[in-house]
Amino acid sequence: MDAKAHGLGYLYPPRESVKDDPEDDWIKEAWHGILEGEVATPRPTPDCHNLAAMMRIAVTTPAVLGMLKGIARPNNFVFMPLPFPTYDPKGIKREANFSLIMPFSKHRKEWASTKAIDTRTGKKYRIHPGVDRNGRRKRGEIWVKTYGNILGEYRVHPEAKFVDGNGNPCGDTTRGLLRPSHIVAAAHRYIGKETSRHWEQGDDMSLVDFKCMEYRNGKVIANKVTQERIAKFSERQIEEATGLDRKTIRLIRRGKEPVKPITLSKIIKFLDTENVKNERENYKLSPQLIANGSVLYSESEGVG
Repeated sequence: MDAKAHGLGYLYPPRESVKDDPEDDWIKEAWHGILEGEVATPRPTPDCHNLAAMMRIAVTTPAVLGMLKGIARPNNFVFMPLPFPTYDPKGIKREANFSLIMPFSKHRKEWASTKAIDTRTGKKYRIHPGVDRNGRRKRGEIWVKTYGNILGEYRVHPEAKFVDGNGNPCGDTTRGLLRPSHIVAAAHRYIGKETSRHWEQGDDMSLVDFKCMEYRNGKVIANKVTQERIAKFSERQIEEATGLDRKTIRLIRRGKEPVKPITLSKIIKFLDTENVKNERENYKLSPQLIANGSVLYSESEGVG
């Protein structure tokens, strides 16, 4: 079996592989588990399936530096646990979810006891691998996905580009030989080519909640990531740097009305320029975060 890491390569390996042993590969182990009950003989569930799943993030790009300013130092790695989505009392999925990071460490047994920081608020939380069996969330605790949860989702993920034997779209329980679906375009929707760059670069926090830019009638609406970046500056700052009037800036900030691509590009250019400036200023850390131990360092330096 040729085990591909497609859709799994963004995860940090849940265990170290034995050197020079091509069979000791967690991706191969994962695929065996996915195919159990279909074409593979069942095996005992690996212990690593109960481990909190982690993405390794490189603190290098201006976008990541801007999100982690005052929390993590540049040119290091941090871990990013993957929280379960949260819902309001009406059962509607909340748009804004936690964005957690924690110190990078190869010692996997320590992950569950290490607190994570929400980059949006600076608050610390304990992470709980998986969902509590009693359905009770403790105060200051966040449930995060395990490697087992990720693989379980992977197994029932519908194959969007294929249909079943009867020509019906694939669902969670579709089984059998699939065939390519025939696409009939009802309308054209123009999206930005930046959608692929994030996956090509890897190690980027924006992978988690990134939404591509969509153009409507030749115009574009700022996505959520851009709106959050704009919110860090006043309308006056943006007006002076871009020459745009405040009414236009307000429309872009709210993400409600489409604007011309060249108009939005002026603001994005300003945001990128400001990120580069911050990167060049020796990356000054927040004294308050240093004092309460929230600044993250690489494994070799320990936790500040």
